[in-house]
Amino acid sequence: MSWCYHHRSRLGAGCIAPIQEDGGFSGAGIKPASGIFCTKALSALRLTIRNQTISNDGIYGAFFGNELRSARCSSHVVCVQAARGGGGQLPRRFTEACLTLWDKKTLQENIRVEPKHYTKTEIVASESISEKASSLGVDAELKASFLSGLVEVQGSAKYLNDNKKSKHQARVALQYKTTTELETLTMEQLGTKNIEYGEVIDKGFATHVVTGILYGADAFFVFDQDISEDEDVNTIEGSLKVVINKFPSISIIEVYQDFHKLLGPKGENAVPVEVHLLPLSILDSKAAKLVRQISVSLVIDAESILEDFRELDVSCRDALKTPAGQNFSHIRDKIESFDDFCSEFKNEFQGKLAEMLPLIRGGGEEEARLAEVLKKTKESPFNSQRLKQWMREVYEEISTIKAFINLLKNTEVVSSDELEEKVYNSKKVLVFVFTSLDSKELYLEELENHLKRIEPNESRAEPKRWYKTKEVIDRMTSKAKVFGDFADANKTRTEKSFSSWQ
Repeated sequence: MSWCYHHRSRLGAGCIAPIQEDGGFSGAGIKPASGIFCTKALSALRLTIRNQTISNDGIYGAFFGNELRSARCSSHVVCVQAARGGGGQLPRRFTEACLTLWDKKTLQENIRVEPKHYTKTEIVASESISEKASSLGVDAELKASFLSGLVEVQGSAKYLNDNKKSKHQARVALQYKTTTELETLTMEQLGTKNIEYGEVIDKGFATHVVTGILYGADAFFVFDQDISEDEDVNTIEGSLKVVINKFPSISIIEVYQDFHKLLGPKGENAVPVEVHLLPLSILDSKAAKLVRQISVSLVIDAESILEDFRELDVSCRDALKTPAGQNFSHIRDKIESFDDFCSEFKNEFQGKLAEMLPLIRGGGEEEARLAEVLKKTKESPFNSQRLKQWMREVYEEISTIKAFINLLKNTEVVSSDELEEKVYNSKKVLVFVFTSLDSKELYLEELENHLKRIEPNESRAEPKRWYKTKEVIDRMTSKAKVFGDFADANKTRTEKSFSSWQ
């Protein structure tokens, strides 16, 4: 099996490899086990595999990159049509007969099966992309494809996209891994002299061939617990770890304990969890091959940028759930605008990654271009420091509003839209109106202009925030106390008290 160590990819549920549109293979590893990793172009192939068109006698075949136009499968062969940038397509007999480098009889005679029994459980508490990728065995090269959207995740690999919806949520995941058997090709019998369909190599359509498949299963059991603002997430997650380790008698744990039984008495229900690939350039120097890989440092930078956007989205969700976010339209509107701008920029950033990664791997683009995109992102209005600072100021404003609301005893907080209805349906009404919230948001204008490619004007200083102005705070505090005391003193009478923003 020394052949397998040059390039190895870990995949699941019959998905074969993260094939890049440049005609090469990323050379990275995935291990989603019973989940699926595949390129978007292989969605049709994934569906075919799900329907078990490919049976347990193997999925050996050649892999094709570039623009994947069609996919058909037989019992142990995968053949995908590709169109190279320089023109040319696979011969029709390749796409219709679904042929491989070797004929079916030769393949079946050279398959070796050996038991590979292994089971491991692990508790994962981190929500970072890096830690999740590590638990799935995803290395930096493949992580770059995932971050850019070139790789679509399915099955247990969906854990990569399964994120907490709030910072007031504790989460712990229990990972279960098991393997059953390893199926390999005895490559010493399958040299270039026995290749029946040499056109695949001669014309550079294929880059890798499968030489081994490890079968098994993988699962993530995710435990969530909502917590109050006064509780510490790390403390609660620590408690969850203790509880999970004790294996209480609850349904999900019972499923976990019996999970290995789902594989069947002989492991017949196991799925491919690791696929070994052999670069065809080892068999024949004329074969297409991967030119270069992406530097780990650049992948880490891209990951950090996208991780920050994920955390900002969670912060926006939490802010919108606060009384200020729900009832004060000025607060709600600017948070929603900020979140929309961040989402749009993140999608553009991922699009640039998806465009550049295949070109860099195929040698059509220098890595310096990716470094330049990362640099410009850090120098743009969407750099992490400024985004986080704006979010901190929003929470400071929300906290200030909350403090004033607490002074308004026996007072219902309503939006400006609801206030008119409340006033109309009441005989006597006391209203405390926040009038200082509507300040100019120059930073949001800057974000919007950047997305619209509008050149910035002369730099303008942000106006001083109302909640940072002592005179405003003192005046509002005094009036809120008077209003609150008056409302409390008259709570048994017919008057109704409301606070709102105008």
